[in-house]
Amino acid sequence: MTFKETTKNHLMIWQEFLDNLKPEEVPRFPIWAMEFGADYPFEGKAPIKLSSKDLKNKKGAFGTLIQGNSFDDMLKCLPTYAQDGLKSSQTEFPVWKKYYIRANREFYAKHKEWLDIWIPKIKEFENSHQKFEWNCGDKGPLTINDKIVQFRPSGIRVKQPTYSPALVLTTTQIPIFPWLGRYMTRKEAAKLQKLVASAEQELQQKQAVRNQYITNVQSILQDKVKNKEFDGIPINPKLAGELQDFLLVDKWKTPTGETLTDFDRAILDMKRPENHEMKVKVGLLLKLLEKDPTLSTIQRTGVTKKSNQLFGEVARQVTKAKSSGGSGSKANPNSWFL
Repeated sequence: MTFKETTKNHLMIWQEFLDNLKPEEVPRFPIWAMEFGADYPFEGKAPIKLSSKDLKNKKGAFGTLIQGNSFDDMLKCLPTYAQDGLKSSQTEFPVWKKYYIRANREFYAKHKEWLDIWIPKIKEFENSHQKFEWNCGDKGPLTINDKIVQFRPSGIRVKQPTYSPALVLTTTQIPIFPWLGRYMTRKEAAKLQKLVASAEQELQQKQAVRNQYITNVQSILQDKVKNKEFDGIPINPKLAGELQDFLLVDKWKTPTGETLTDFDRAILDMKRPENHEMKVKVGLLLKLLEKDPTLSTIQRTGVTKKSNQLFGEVARQVTKAKSSGGSGSKANPNSWFL
């Protein structure tokens, strides 16, 4: 289904808006064009909680002078979302709404020269089409024609063509392919729904695997802390906590968006030439673990007197702990480090 001439016109005028900006200047907050030129009070009480005296001769939507024979008449000079927009228990706008209003007024003040020429072209649009959301970042060209567009109650939303829009297939919210001059078909929507469902299932499977990994690591560490050693290697709650952080907490992100723990990053960093000796050492340990999972050989054949003393002391402590600790039931795996 091709879209209407009015839709094309709306997109053309919003493209003119983008043509006046550099990629880094495009707001990340929603554009509420009705705030351009407005100065009605909103920071304290919401306008509906004010009086006629507070609003009279202030500027409402698009800088229109607020006038009227009654308070209700004056409220009609405001943007629709500012005429009420409160729950029964509220006297002020929510923080997010105040931020949007403030940010749009600051944007207008910065770009007033060309916005004053552009504003008349949008004044006759319906309210939701006077709002605009650019969700494409600041790296690519500021062009609407090669993006996916949705006309939503919250405004005209523009996203990259690689993005799967929320599929609210009402007559007014069907995604638009401007470069094809048409709306998404039901067949395309059904196919996209399947792709989205498949992606969600894959994500759930990955999360299930990760949850099992976290549970296993936590259980292993809890058991080893209880015994105060891990195959002869001393371990205490503090060290176990540090190891859990090292193995489980995502702290880094690759250029492709994959998240990494400190452990993951350490493995990747071993590809660097300056870390090749460490890589050989880790490789040696892994080969030893293949043949001797408990590292008993290393414990028996420490290469120095100091290492023999260390493993002897560990063995003595483990024997003492086992003889005095009893065989009580295992503690909750999560209890000591969460």
